[in-house]
Formats: sequence, C-alpha cells, structure tokens
Amino acid sequence: MKQRENLTRVLQEQGTSLAAVLQVGGRNAVAANRALENLVAQRLLDNARLIDELASNGRFSQRDVLRIAQENRLEKIEILNEKGEPVELQPGRGPFTRGGMMSGMGPFGGMMQQMPPEMRAQMREHLRRHFYSPLLEGKAKEVLEGFGEKKFWQGRQFGVAVRRKNAPGAIVIMANADYILGFREEVGLQKLMDDLHSDPRLRYVSLQDTNFKVVASSDRRRLGAEEKNPFLEGILKSGSEASRILDSPARKKTLELAAPFIVERTPLGIFRIGLSMDHVEAAWRNALRSLFLYGAAVLLVAAFAVGMIFAEQQTQLHRTRVLEKEAEERHRLASLGNLAAGVAHEVRNPLNAIGMGLQRLQREFTPGSPEDGEQYQEILRVIRDEVSRMNGIIENFLTLARPMNLQKETVSLVTLVSELETLLKEEIRSRDLHWKAGLEPNLPVVSADPRQLKQALMNLILNGIQATPSEGSVELSAMRNENGVTLSVKDSGSGISPEDRERIFDPYFTTKQSGTGLGLTLARQIIEAHGGKISVESAKDRGSTFTLWLPGGDQ
Repeated sequence: MKQRENLTRVLQEQGTSLAAVLQVGGRNAVAANRALENLVAQRLLDNARLIDELASNGRFSQRDVLRIAQENRLEKIEILNEKGEPVELQPGRGPFTRGGMMSGMGPFGGMMQQMPPEMRAQMREHLRRHFYSPLLEGKAKEVLEGFGEKKFWQGRQFGVAVRRKNAPGAIVIMANADYILGFREEVGLQKLMDDLHSDPRLRYVSLQDTNFKVVASSDRRRLGAEEKNPFLEGILKSGSEASRILDSPARKKTLELAAPFIVERTPLGIFRIGLSMDHVEAAWRNALRSLFLYGAAVLLVAAFAVGMIFAEQQTQLHRTRVLEKEAEERHRLASLGNLAAGVAHEVRNPLNAIGMGLQRLQREFTPGSPEDGEQYQEILRVIRDEVSRMNGIIENFLTLARPMNLQKETVSLVTLVSELETLLKEEIRSRDLHWKAGLEPNLPVVSADPRQLKQALMNLILNGIQATPSEGSVELSAMRNENGVTLSVKDSGSGISPEDRERIFDPYFTTKQSGTGLGLTLARQIIEAHGGKISVESAKDRGSTFTLWLPGGDQ
C-alpha cells in the first residue's frame, strides 16, 4: 500500500508541474491576446475620433465614411445619436441628420435608398429595435453615460464605441476579428492542449471558465460543454488546487488534478488534468507478485533522486561560498580603503624624513678611513633600499584600496608586449630562463588603461619568473576570441598546491619570503576593472598558467 501511495504522489507531482506549465502558458496567452486586442482597439479608437472630428465640420459625407471604412478594412461604421438611432451625414446639412441611414454602410444600407418612404420608416424602426437599440443598451449606453469609450465583441467581430466630442451620440466601429482569433489559436492554450493530446499518460486536459464552460480542451468534442460539480465549485471558491481519483466504466482509474487559473489575482477559470493511473495499477500488481524487485526499483529511484538533490545542494553551496567569499573580500578591501589614507599620512612623513636624513648623512658626513667608508656606504644603501621597499608597499596598498580610476585608450597588444619584453629582458637573462612570446597575427585592439594593463601583465610575468628555476621557461601568448582577446602567462615553475590555489588572489597571501602578497591581487583587480576575467590552472611541480579574458576595443 505504501508503494502505491508513493507512485500516486509522484503522479500528482507530475500533474502539479503540468498545471504550473499551463498557468505560465495561460498567462502568456492572456497577455499576448490583451496586447494584440489593445493594438487593434487603439487603431479603431483612432479611426472613431478621426470620423468624429471630420463629421463636426459639416463637410463630411457618407461617401467619406465609406472611403475610410474601405481604406482601413473596417466591417462597419455607425454614427448613432443620443437615442441610439443611426444618423446620416450629408455635406452642408450640419453634423448629423436624424432618422437617416448611412448609404452603403450598416445592414441593408444601399437597399433603403430604393424603398418607398413608408417602407424605409418601417425598416428604420426594425433596425432600431433589433440592432441599434441592443447595441446602444449594451455598449454605446456605457459610452454615453460612462467614461466615453468601450471595447466589445459581437460574434467574430471586434468593435469600439466612442462618445462624440462635438455632438450628442456615439460612433461605433467594428472590424473583422479573424486575425485576433487566429492569433489566439496559434499562441493560446488550445494549441498547447492539442500538442499534449498525443501523450498516452495524459487522458485529458481542459480549461473551464468561471461559469464552468469548457473553453479549451485536448478533446475538442468537449468544447462548449458545461461541466459543474461540487469538487470544481470548491476549487473555484478556495482558490487552491486539489486532486481526486476517478473510476471510469471500463474500470480504468484516472488521477484528476484541478487548479484555479489566476491572472493578476483574478480567477479566470479552472485547469483540469486527468492522468492515467494504468502504470500505477500495473506497478501495484507487479509489487504484489514481486515485492523484492519493486523495493529495489524504489530504492534505485530514491537513490537517484537523493543524488540529484545532493548534487544540486552541493552546487548551490559552492555558489553560496563563492558569493560569501566575494562579499568578504569586498568588505575587507573597503576596510583597507578606510585605513589607507591614515596609513599613508602616518607612514610617508617618517619615511620622507628618513630619506632626507640619509641624503644629508651621505652628503655631509665622511668616515675617517676607507674601510669605514665602504661599510658606511653599504649601511646607507641598505637603509635606502628598505625605505624604498616600504614606500612601494604603501603604494601597492593604496592602489589596492582605492577605487580603480582607469584612463582608457586604444591599446595595441603587440606594442604593449614589446615594451614588457624590454623591461623584463635583464631579469629573464639574469635568471637564465627561456622567454617566448606567441601573438596571433591581426590581434584586435583593446580599450584599456595602458599603464594599469602593463602593470597587471608585469605582475603575472614576474610571478612566473620568480617561481621558475634556472633553465626553465616563461611564455606569453595572445589570441583572438569571440568577444575580444585571450592572454595566457605560462611558466614551468614549481606550481601551486590545491590549498594555496584558492588563496593566491587574497591580499597579503604569499609563499615567498620577500613578497608582499599584493601582486596577484592587484592584477586581478586591474583585469576585472577592465571588464575582464582571470583564472589559474596549476599543479604542484608542473608549472602554472594564468589566463586573462579582455573585451575588444568596441566593448
């Protein structure tokens, strides 16, 4: 029994998912229909206002009305007075004449011109009672007494009624709505339900309006039928979905799920989804015959589901950790920014004083013997180097903490790499390393701050140089990608351990005895400020590769 309940629950969840799809499709169809209907209505309203304006000048005739109708492919244009009677426009006789029919417009318009006066009067009375009066009471009356305009449907025609601005009465315009109805067929729920009809697991799916009339169904024979029962009434009243199991005369069970169709907090109807329970019954019978096999299948499905859930949870957890790490780093950099100004002020003044003192010592004091002089100069050199190093640390600190202020211009990577080779040539030679620069021909230019970009690449190359032993190699390559340029800095050094690889871009993290831990952090900050990305691939004793993606010059 437990297995049967589980399978039924799974089937119910499938029905709930399908109901959610129908809800989305229904809302989209309603929105699309409303948008198209509003466009058509606006066009008709503009025509009505134009006719009202032209009719007010006394020089607008029925022929002009007919011409507007033909040019705009309108089915009907009626000008009604305040009593709902049609009026006829004639040049030189004012804005309207009571009791006339529009020549060539409206029912029997052309025939009435040939009728005797008594017959024309009878025809006008017939039309007033059977067409114009219902129209006025149903639509135009709302226009005359309400807000001044109304949209409405009459059969397969769509129309608008507008209260006249310069004369009593209303103007009614109707157009053939086959285009709107065809559009509804193409994007509406009936098309979706027709597509679902071929699914053997789905016995039926339908939409009933608030009067319980079937307006869309996978079985078109049910369209227009009214199906009402306490179960459906309860769904519409409660506004929440529910399910039940139905038995057909052929002893076939159906799980029916009903859900309210709500658009903008307004209930528009009820979705009914009938799912076949044949496979549930078959599984139940098989379970009775072979409980062990059935249990194994359930365990397999459960394990797969748990695995999927666990994998999704791990993915979400990883994303959360990445976001937390980024937030923590931004918070830390913000805190560094608040400290930066004070640190620079408090440390630079003493450094300047020390620097001036060293210059004075070197200039004004001379030891007594040459041996002492050499030692004296060496001590001064060491102090100057340390002062310079401390000043460099402060500069990097301020660069990291301040918002990046880029001075962008069009930069040629070929020129930039050539300048880097010149700057680093002596460093590479002194360490006895092999240098290689491979640039793809016709590289696109990039929009960048050349000084900052050069600093970022230099930090990455120096990092590779310092990590590579003698006779090793450092390579720089650049190639075009879909959105810009990809650059890679590859070395054959000692590589980065997995635990360190997660932290190499953190401020002040370094594995070097003399490093500040800011080089890679600054490089990433510069690249990201240019709208690019940076990543690293490395393994212990297998070297490292830093890859940069930069947008092209037109980004």
